[in-house]
Amino acid sequence: MRIQVAATRVSKASRDSIWKAVEDLESWPKWFDSTSKNYMNSIKIVSREGNSVVCDEDEVGNGLHVKRREKMTFYPKEKVEGEVIEGPERGSWSWNFAETPQGTRLDLNMDVEPKSLMFKIGFRINGKKVLQALADNYNNRLSDYAEANP
Repeated sequence: MRIQVAATRVSKASRDSIWKAVEDLESWPKWFDSTSKNYMNSIKIVSREGNSVVCDEDEVGNGLHVKRREKMTFYPKEKVEGEVIEGPERGSWSWNFAETPQGTRLDLNMDVEPKSLMFKIGFRINGKKVLQALADNYNNRLSDYAEANP
């Protein structure tokens, strides 16, 4: 069962401020409140080659603890694309950043398919709702962090 979601938010932060937060991967956990249902515990860079980074993530989504390895490719100030290399799901995502008169438009698109039995069961029950909440939360947390740390 494959699930696709899209989330959009217009942030008051400049595209430069958004990009500054995004390119500092290891600061991503600072964006999140660990009392929420969706947050990032840690992200560690494993390797770097050109504009691509492989990293290990430790994340909680709707109360479910997940560890995965991802490859992220950065296109400065325009977008980041990610692909799950190892973890309980297959998937990819793209996060686009466009200047607007109000600030920066954040467009996050996720395409996920569970591999593990636990994920398959969970996704059948409420996977689209959980993934949508995760995508919305990422946009909200990035926007709030970039607005507070220009």
